[in-house]
Amino acid sequence: MRGAVIPVDSPFPWWVLLLVLLMGQAEAQVSEQETPYLIPQTVYVGDRARLVAPLGPAFSNVEAFIMEGTEAFRPSEDLIINRIAVEHRGGQTRLLIDFIAYRPGVLELPPLGIPSLALRGFPVSGIQVHITSILSGDSLVLSPAVPPLVVPGTITLIYGTVASLVLLALLGLGIRLWGRGSLQQLGECFRRWRLIRFMKKRLQHLRTMVEGAADGHDAGELLALVSSEFRGFLTLFTGINCRALAAGEFTGLPPLVVCDTQAPDDQGIVTGTFLAGIFRRCDTLRFSGTGISREALLDMLDGLEHFIDALEEVEKQSHRGKGAPLQGALAPKGAA
Repeated sequence: MRGAVIPVDSPFPWWVLLLVLLMGQAEAQVSEQETPYLIPQTVYVGDRARLVAPLGPAFSNVEAFIMEGTEAFRPSEDLIINRIAVEHRGGQTRLLIDFIAYRPGVLELPPLGIPSLALRGFPVSGIQVHITSILSGDSLVLSPAVPPLVVPGTITLIYGTVASLVLLALLGLGIRLWGRGSLQQLGECFRRWRLIRFMKKRLQHLRTMVEGAADGHDAGELLALVSSEFRGFLTLFTGINCRALAAGEFTGLPPLVVCDTQAPDDQGIVTGTFLAGIFRRCDTLRFSGTGISREALLDMLDGLEHFIDALEEVEKQSHRGKGAPLQGALAPKGAA
């Protein structure tokens, strides 16, 4: 059977077939042109995106407008529309929808309240967009744990703490080997030396007060102050309440410093007998009923300073004989 040939003068017009083919191709191009698309192509959760929907020639006479906020849609927890606009550009009419999605997957946009589009057959509801999760594929695998950060100065703090603990342990061992008796003796020596140094400075201050005062009533008050200050020093130095002792009772005081190498000149000074003589002179001046001269006060201060100097020297000799560690510390400032 031979192929059928349609003659030109046949009742079936061949140009109709050509017209049908051209219309189908044009319709395919229009359909492809009117397909909505996203900007960017891949939208992640939380990203700001735009849906562009070409409207075609049927919407060319739609008036351009812009809606922002919630004027044209109902609020949704999964998707928020920020802006809706219709624009005419390059001979084309496009619908622009700016949105932010907060859930991955296929989401449906809320119904758009745009009557001008609904009257021309545009689907104002049921528009869907695909949202990609940033936690997909390899990103679902947790990364290795980050190594701990070292705070600046941590190494120095650790080494310093270890060194302090070692020193404390050595100190405790030294205390046990040396003995509490030696430490107590050392503390007592240091206490007596501080008392002597304090009394020397106090006597210098009292001398300045006496030299600046006039004879008469002020001298009597200064004499009482000198006597009270010195009795307080002896109370702290000996551990005996010397404030309540009469002048003659000082002769019964035990030796203030026990020293085998005491110099002969100091033997008669650092004694209770010497102190008894000083306080007898003080009582005589206070209760004689006559005025107290500045020279008498200065002479008494000379005797007290001589006693303190001798006491300091005897204290140093005592610790030299015992080999005490405070031997150098007990030396007065400026001594050779």
